[in-house]
Amino acid sequence: MPKRHKVKQGEAVRLKDWPTEYDGHGVSEEDAKRMYSDQKDELEDLHDRLYAHKRYGLLIVVQGLDASGKDGAIKYIEAGMNPHGVRVTSFKRPSEEELAHEFLWRHHVAAPKRGEIAMHNRSHYEYALGPRVFPEQVLLEGMPHIKSEKDVDGKFWKQRLQAISEFEANLIESGTIVRKFFMHVSKDTQRKRLEDRLNEPEKNWKFKVEDLKVREHWTDYRKAYEHAIESTSTDVAPWYILPADTKWYARYAMMDILLKSLRTCHPGYPELSKAKLAEFKKGLAMLKGEE
Repeated sequence: MPKRHKVKQGEAVRLKDWPTEYDGHGVSEEDAKRMYSDQKDELEDLHDRLYAHKRYGLLIVVQGLDASGKDGAIKYIEAGMNPHGVRVTSFKRPSEEELAHEFLWRHHVAAPKRGEIAMHNRSHYEYALGPRVFPEQVLLEGMPHIKSEKDVDGKFWKQRLQAISEFEANLIESGTIVRKFFMHVSKDTQRKRLEDRLNEPEKNWKFKVEDLKVREHWTDYRKAYEHAIESTSTDVAPWYILPADTKWYARYAMMDILLKSLRTCHPGYPELSKAKLAEFKKGLAMLKGEE
């Protein structure tokens, strides 16, 4: 099933060719609901072993336009994790402190430690999306060779995306599994979800006027995503394009992909040395002596 959503290395991406709705060929919603408990149990077990093993980490990148279901998908996945070994980071506009460093600085800091799972709601890719539509944002980074918007050209974006790929390659080299998900929502579904945020009091807090500004540049943002995804999807750090109009399926597919990815690194509990086993034997004897 994951192969249906995976972007192959070097593959040209045209989002119009990728579905935003689940086609129904495969698992049913009822099946997905029944399997969720087993999926959570397996994720909890794999995460526990990953945390104890401390040889690998997992970085989960979740991207998508507004109202594409990023928050809900993260909550769905996070429910099966040990809170001691998971960090969820929602990246907002960079602060003055962050802008004073190179653009990947805050993402190095938020990368997972070995044994940890890091989930990024928006991510380092934000520097190749919004600024591509609004190049004046790049000027805020204060780079000495960028003096005007004219300098934010094709060469600049090629170098930026190459820097992102190198950042991910370095993480992988040090033991981090990288999986990236684009929540692919249609314009019509986004409109309905934004209307819900305005009409339903319990959802009012989710609405931001900036969402409408972004929506006005729908085509430009999709082009930015297409370029970013096709430039950075690799065999070891793949992108998956999930049909986010069908929320339950996008969440199920994400969970299935992550479980398969964690199985490949075969996390296990560390073997104890003879000295450690002797120490444990002493400890057991002391405890039994209290009875």
